[in-house]
Amino acid sequence: MELFKELVTSDVGLAALFEGKYEEAMAGAESCLENRPMCAGPRATLAYVQLYSGEYDSALDNAQNAVRFNPVYPGWYLYLMAAALHFAGHHEEALGTLERVIAANPRLAFARALRVATLTALGRPEEARHEAATLKRDHPGFSVERFTATQPFRDKRRRDGYMNVLRSAG
Repeated sequence: MELFKELVTSDVGLAALFEGKYEEAMAGAESCLENRPMCAGPRATLAYVQLYSGEYDSALDNAQNAVRFNPVYPGWYLYLMAAALHFAGHHEEALGTLERVIAANPRLAFARALRVATLTALGRPEEARHEAATLKRDHPGFSVERFTATQPFRDKRRRDGYMNVLRSAG
């Protein structure tokens, strides 16, 4: 019963994130982690909420711990690490982590989009355009507008900047 309650709390917290209720999302994620502090899932959920709330260093710490606590972790844990690194300004490290994500799942649109932004931030526009072309080839229906709906950044300027980079790369 306790696990079910935790899952519901986690889902409600993530729903709150997409509704722009960042404090509620954070409270839900923290509550799940308090109940299971050594469990990777609640830690990754908290990292996800922290990422979109703009707490990049905390998101990175929790994503790294989620990987450490679960040696057979899902790929999105590494994506969280890469995103936190990118948005915290650690672009070389983000790129290295994205290479691992893409090696495991070459068609992951989120990772490809983040790679476009990371390459752009590193001043490598040709590679960013090539990555954007790969993303469009693998996902012909991809659009920046639909992607924007999956990016619940608290700081709308951060989201808009991310989307502008994707548009400029093609």
